[in-house]
Amino acid sequence: MHDTLPIRLIASDVDGTLLNSRSKVAPATTDAIRRANEAGKYFTVVSGRSLLAIRQFAPDLPLSHPFGIFNGAMIVDMAGKVYYEQPLEKADARMVLQEARKRGAQVFVWVGQDMYGDVWDEVLTMYAKLSGITPKLIESDEKMLEQPIAKILWYAPADNIAAWLAEFTDSMA
Repeated sequence: MHDTLPIRLIASDVDGTLLNSRSKVAPATTDAIRRANEAGKYFTVVSGRSLLAIRQFAPDLPLSHPFGIFNGAMIVDMAGKVYYEQPLEKADARMVLQEARKRGAQVFVWVGQDMYGDVWDEVLTMYAKLSGITPKLIESDEKMLEQPIAKILWYAPADNIAAWLAEFTDSMA
C-alpha cells in the first residue's frame, strides 16, 4: 500500500490548456476550478501572458490565489499586487536584444505591466489587442536595459524563427 500526499496545489497553463479552440474558458472548466477551490485545493495559473491578459478571463477563471505571469517571472494577484519578480539579468537581456537586432526581428519588451515595441505597425497593434495593453515605443535598447525587463518576445516570419531556433540549438550542442 502506498502512502500518498493529498493534492493541495493545481497549477495550469492558460493557452492550449484552460482555453478552448475559441480562446474561451468552457463552463465545465470554470465549474471544475470552482469545485477544486471549494474542496480546499489551491488552484492557480502560470502563463506567458500579462496580468491584463489574464484579467480578460477573470469572470470564467475563479482565481483567488496569486498566479504567475510572464512564464513565472512575476507572481501577482488580480489586484496587481506583486508577490515576486525576477527580471532578466541585464547581460542576458542585452544579448537577446542584440541578437534580435542582428537578425532583423521585431521585439516586444515587458517591464512590469508595461509593454514596449519597436515600431507601431499592424503586428504591434495585433499584439496590443491580444495582450490588453497599450504599448509604448522603445526609445533605445540602452534605456530599456536600465529597467527590470520581465520578458522579451521576438516577432518574425515563422521560417526565420525556425531557422534561428535550429541555429541556437546547434550552437548549444
